[in-house]
Amino acid sequence: GTILVTSRSMDAAEKLTGSHKAVYRISTMDDAQGLQLLRNKLTGDFDREAAADLLRALDYIPLAITQAAAYINRRALRISVRTYLDIMQKSDKKKGSLLNSDAGDLRRDETVANSVVTTWQVTFEQIRRERPSAANLLFFMSFFNPQGIPEFVLHNYDTDLTNNVDTDAESDDFEDDLDVLRGYSLVSMTATGDVCEMHSLV
Repeated sequence: GTILVTSRSMDAAEKLTGSHKAVYRISTMDDAQGLQLLRNKLTGDFDREAAADLLRALDYIPLAITQAAAYINRRALRISVRTYLDIMQKSDKKKGSLLNSDAGDLRRDETVANSVVTTWQVTFEQIRRERPSAANLLFFMSFFNPQGIPEFVLHNYDTDLTNNVDTDAESDDFEDDLDVLRGYSLVSMTATGDVCEMHSLV
């Protein structure tokens, strides 16, 4: 038999499998996969164009798609996919409220909160405990457009204003912090290796 383990933490995955060779990164959903998931989760019909817009706004995150579908299903007579998207785009407060609603997926442990915000908050708190400077880097990155953050602008995120800067140690710290964020799948690098990307919902 085979055991499949899923984790947001690369370190945990490597420890559980015994080797980094046994760990498979699952890439972000594409349009077709996202539409299929939304179609499977929604009880009624939906506008394909509105659905595609919603998937982009949710950054193709399965938990966010599941939450949105559950919200729409509960309010099926009053809320459509387009209406949900319009509500979400009104303000950051509305977006946060929608992403913080618990979808209550029956396949997940009912004692664990199932919202995107709660999931990311738990992850962020773990990173803050594990490596505070990595949490500072993620916080700093949130000020930039999530797609296409040049790596060079991120290097001085955790330095104080003194002149005593050890550039070699700073570079090592940056790489270690970036490694932690990549290990939790919050940040990725482009193929060129000099541009960072993160989920737009972070």
